[in-house]
Amino acid sequence: LIIFDTTTNTRIWEQTGASSGEPYAMAVDAVRNRLYVATAPLGGTPDRVEVFSLASSGASRLGTVRVGNGGVAGGTGIAVNSATGRVFVSNSADNTLSVLDGPGIYLVATLPVGNDPGMIGVNPATNRAYVGNRGDDTVQAVVDNFRRRVRRFLPF
Repeated sequence: LIIFDTTTNTRIWEQTGASSGEPYAMAVDAVRNRLYVATAPLGGTPDRVEVFSLASSGASRLGTVRVGNGGVAGGTGIAVNSATGRVFVSNSADNTLSVLDGPGIYLVATLPVGNDPGMIGVNPATNRAYVGNRGDDTVQAVVDNFRRRVRRFLPF
């Protein structure tokens, strides 16, 4: 990652991070200082989201979440609801939408959507995500009302 100050056109910091594959799309949660990158394993199709913590000194990888199959075109849709911290990822080959809990770094749900979902827009004021389904020329609204899952750990 190379970050520039656009007012002075100077490099602020440069960082090369280990990625688990080829990046296809990304979204930033400015409230939580997180970067979400939809990636594909080398030679494959996008099927994971890498999560990075952003700081003025650089980015650090926090984890990876598996999602559905983005297909050859890569789905190309990822968006963050900054009000809830949830991340929406289109899975074009599966005709699904993956919903992630961004702060917790885990999959919340996989929802059926229209044919060949692509771009996603989020309105944090209404907690709705909008998915453009390229294959059937529709836009689908998804209400972001998913509950946080409580993780319970069993003693050894």
